[in-house]
Amino acid sequence: MAQSDPNRVIAYPLRWPAWLMPFAPGPGTAEALAAVGIGNARVPATTFDSEGLLALPELEDVRGKRVIVFRGDGGREALGDTLRARGAAVDYVACYRRAAPSPNATAGLVATLRERRLHAITLTSSEGLDNLLDALGDNARALLADVPLFVPHPRIAAHARDRGWTAIATPGSDAGLIGGLLEWFAAHPITKAS
Repeated sequence: MAQSDPNRVIAYPLRWPAWLMPFAPGPGTAEALAAVGIGNARVPATTFDSEGLLALPELEDVRGKRVIVFRGDGGREALGDTLRARGAAVDYVACYRRAAPSPNATAGLVATLRERRLHAITLTSSEGLDNLLDALGDNARALLADVPLFVPHPRIAAHARDRGWTAIATPGSDAGLIGGLLEWFAAHPITKAS
């Protein structure tokens, strides 16, 4: 096996090839892509998720096309499975890894919950919800009962219900989460006793 040359410089193209069509599951991803020079990403008009992407006309007939899905390590298979069923060759590139917090990371959160200084929680994935509930354990979970949970997708809200926690599903974007929080706190103002 040949050793790699640590001084070797890999030249990347200065621009995203115009012929290579980028897709983004939501406006936040599209903005991040644009920030690194990958503009004109197609974004779903329905929901900001795999199902929304699959509803785009450009992804209806993908026979003979090659698709690369950039995702988290161990992400959902729905997008790739459906594109394969539609005739595409699909490869995955894991570009980030989800990890549960260390066990000692929750001490401050538990103290904040006990002191009733936490007034809302936002979670953007089912894995994040599982990590939070598992890290807090059964005793601390009771402290979450009065804390509203805001999530950007009905699938995450359903997962929260399955885990025994009611969630408020907001439109699937950062703006949707912020809007949901603003509406909630307008109707439920925080008092000094809260």
